[in-house]
Amino acid sequence: MNWSDQLKEIFQHDFSSNAPTFGTLVSSIHPHYRDAWILAVQDCVAHGTSFKQVFRKIISGRDIWIEARVAASRGANSDVKGLSGTFQDVTDDVKARADLEAGRLRTLHVSKLAALGELSAGVAHEINNPLAVIDLVAGQILRHASNPEELRIKVEVLRRSCQRIAKIVRGLKKFSRSGDKPEMRRHQLRLIVEEAVTLVNAKAKTHKVSVSVECSSQRDVFCDELEIEQVMVNLFMNAIDAIKDAPEKWVKVTIEDTPVETIMRVTDSGPGIPESIRNASVIGGRMGDEVVNLNA
Repeated sequence: MNWSDQLKEIFQHDFSSNAPTFGTLVSSIHPHYRDAWILAVQDCVAHGTSFKQVFRKIISGRDIWIEARVAASRGANSDVKGLSGTFQDVTDDVKARADLEAGRLRTLHVSKLAALGELSAGVAHEINNPLAVIDLVAGQILRHASNPEELRIKVEVLRRSCQRIAKIVRGLKKFSRSGDKPEMRRHQLRLIVEEAVTLVNAKAKTHKVSVSVECSSQRDVFCDELEIEQVMVNLFMNAIDAIKDAPEKWVKVTIEDTPVETIMRVTDSGPGIPESIRNASVIGGRMGDEVVNLNA
């Protein structure tokens, strides 16, 4: 195994007594990336496929990130006779990307806090309504103790009010949860959208905006529930702001399946986006038309 002087410098090994080997290379890779490296090399030897991989190495207590590009060389009978490749220190690039991602997450967090601040007053109002019902019914319930049917009706009113509060609190708690680590799972889009509607319902009522959801989709979609919900909350809030003074006030969500994807459309009764700045993701002529395509 031949190593260039530059490669020896990157890996900082002393080869004065021992020639470099494949084992030397493997042992120098961080254990978290080692198995993936071995599998890639084995596949390259078996099938002649080239690969590119970035792995981590610790030198003198410092993280070093190395990008490897490896290709197979073939003999006259097309058999793989050897491997050749290059190794480049990409630590600065990896750290720059990490800094950009950290900045994106900070911006996302600030945006979420701003949305939470705007939502909180409305959510408090939404909770006060069922609380008022609970307080009223609780004061009446004892006088119906001897009437089982009337008592059952009152208890059902209490139960529905409690469920309403629980739904609002659950949605707000979920929305406020940190989304630093995406949790990709299969979800029904209708349920995510309905929770987003619950969070913006008070603002919609304040401005007399109708928000409706039409869902014919029968699929579960693989997605991060929090990210989709935050997008929907932002879309709803922006749409309500855009149409709150319009003569016609409505926001509509449709969710439908095609053979290969699930399409969710958000449309509002806004005045329309000028043709000069309308992009391919916006269809129709209204202010808030947005289309989200999700693979099934």
